[in-house]
Amino acid sequence: MSFRLVSTILNEPFLIDRDAALGYAGLLLSIIKGERLPDQDWGKNRAENKAYIISGDSQDISYDYNDANIPEGSTAVIPIRGEIMKYSEMCGPKGSLELTNNVIQADNNPNISGILFIIDSPGGQVTHTDILAAAIKNAKTPTVAFVEGLAASAAYWIASSADKIIASSDIDKVGSIGTMMFYADVQPYYEEMGVKFHEIYATLSKDKNKDFNDVLAGKYDDYRTNTLDVINNKFHDSVRDNRQDISKDVFTAKTYFAKDAIGLGLIDEIGTITTAFAALDGLKADVKNNSENQNQNHMKIKFLAKWAAIASFFQFDTAKENELTEESIDKLNDELTARQLSIDSLTQERDTAASQLETLNADILARATELATANARITELETELSTANAASQTASTELATATARITELETENAALVAGPGAESAAAKSATEAAATEDKDADLEYLRTHSVAEGIAYQQAKKTE
Repeated sequence: MSFRLVSTILNEPFLIDRDAALGYAGLLLSIIKGERLPDQDWGKNRAENKAYIISGDSQDISYDYNDANIPEGSTAVIPIRGEIMKYSEMCGPKGSLELTNNVIQADNNPNISGILFIIDSPGGQVTHTDILAAAIKNAKTPTVAFVEGLAASAAYWIASSADKIIASSDIDKVGSIGTMMFYADVQPYYEEMGVKFHEIYATLSKDKNKDFNDVLAGKYDDYRTNTLDVINNKFHDSVRDNRQDISKDVFTAKTYFAKDAIGLGLIDEIGTITTAFAALDGLKADVKNNSENQNQNHMKIKFLAKWAAIASFFQFDTAKENELTEESIDKLNDELTARQLSIDSLTQERDTAASQLETLNADILARATELATANARITELETELSTANAASQTASTELATATARITELETENAALVAGPGAESAAAKSATEAAATEDKDADLEYLRTHSVAEGIAYQQAKKTE
């Protein structure tokens, strides 16, 4: 026996039949006294709980439940024998955690069409029992629980989650739908041996271990209310949900023989393992038929929905033509023929329009090319016009300059034409000539004065 198992038995509430619990009491007493425990063949216990596959008439334990090579239509057989703990013992039975994984794997394998549980157990540890029961309850694959001896407390919770419960004998026992705590107070024993116990709690940890310490003091009410009743209520609710016709009288945790259990709704029938496999085959057939009927109904519903859509589209009177008859098929064919002719005509018009559109697109493309060429020519002419305008501006400026020069020459010419008699020029030139005495001065004067003034100047010099 492992230390984890001993710790669990000493410290946790159990869903277990009292006879099995008392059996543990003797075992724990031997541990306390330091006595040698009797040898137990755990390997045999493990073998008794080995899950396997039934395919046809053959039994095979070499497959894992998630193996894709399992033959189609196989049955998974999951034994639950002995006390149920959460964790599997190394050489002992499987725990509820591993059993849950087995159920989920078998349910998810399409080649497994049924799961059979072979149960002979007084119950066991509370922890994880509800999760195992829920995995069985929620399985899509048909399930049958076959009781071969005892299905008490946690074991019955698990069995009640199956689709059907079959007992192997009328003296098999089922029930014990209740919760208990079995606690052995070993402290006085050790105190007699001189061991002293001291408990020290943090300042704010005033409620730590309160219920437990109350139990040690013989005060059970808080532990019963805060722990056992909570677990028990969930246990009862789950069984009621699993077994809708179960009698309310069974929830006092009494255990019943199979013969009486049928009338109380605890089990469905008494039979052999063959009966259990036959019941499972019946459930498989029901699932298959239901699946086929659902598929047919689904197809019919889909067909009716499509027919309703077709009738509505063609504006049929659905009050008169709510199903597909030969007359409605002929009417539908005539309508489809007329629609096809209309479609052909529309298709021809579409092709003609497409051809015309193609021609227009080509024309638009040609016009666009011409427009681009014209725009390029306009740009070229605008450049030439700008150049011409600049040249014209330059010519106008040069013309204005030439005109001014012409005016100046005309003025000078008029002075020349007027000759030496021009009073103003002559008088001015004479005066200046009289004041000039050398040739350099004469040249400077001629260079800096107009032609008329120069002539007058020369004439004045000659007069001197």
